[in-house]
Amino acid sequence: MSYRKHIADFEKRSVVLFTACTLGFAGAAFAQSTAAAAGSEQDRAAMFKQADTNGDKALSMDEAKAMPAVAEQFKAIDANSDGAISEAEFMAAMKAK
Repeated sequence: MSYRKHIADFEKRSVVLFTACTLGFAGAAFAQSTAAAAGSEQDRAAMFKQADTNGDKALSMDEAKAMPAVAEQFKAIDANSDGAISEAEFMAAMKAK
């Protein structure tokens, strides 16, 4: 094998290896960020269910007092102004933070 052919083969293998590593790392990073986002959404859902002591799938002002940050911004989080924070309103507010 000539020296030039050897160098050309080495360059091709290097490019393939670099591409495989880059795509592998990018895929791993994507999977990790997706898992982290799902975990945090599950954490928010668990927080909501824990605060919803009467199980009506809405937080009253009394229930929101268990979470001071939510109680302070109750009116802003209650998007439809019905006097209760639904799970969807809670999730949207927590996701925005």
